[in-house]
Amino acid sequence: MMVSVDDIANITALFFVVFVLNVMPAFAPPTWMTLSFVGLTLPSVNVMVLALVGAVAATLGRIALAKLARRIVRHGLLSEPVRLNIDTIKQGIEGRKALTSTAFMAFALSPLPSNYLFIAYGLTSQSCSLPCHSLSGAC
Repeated sequence: MMVSVDDIANITALFFVVFVLNVMPAFAPPTWMTLSFVGLTLPSVNVMVLALVGAVAATLGRIALAKLARRIVRHGLLSEPVRLNIDTIKQGIEGRKALTSTAFMAFALSPLPSNYLFIAYGLTSQSCSLPCHSLSGAC
């Protein structure tokens, strides 16, 4: 099967749209809705490619959201007592990696939006590898 230039342009545009939607902290449509819309309006796009591009773009978007929350909110808007409270939560998360990973996977499989979860995780200033491994296991 030949891949046309239009398909490549559509997949690239889809990647950026899904990425931006997952960086938005609120009021964005769910990723599944965006992927369904594209799949229905562009039937020539391979479903596996669509799913892979959507999963990668969504994961990278959530990582960017967590890092932006860390940089903008934690280092700019939070007072020192609030940062200390978040550091206490961070120590609890670090001590329970299996429970945290399971909670991320359960949250990812639920219909609840995960943007607030990534904002909160970004505020702890931990590496984003734990939630990303959990989410890649859920895909």
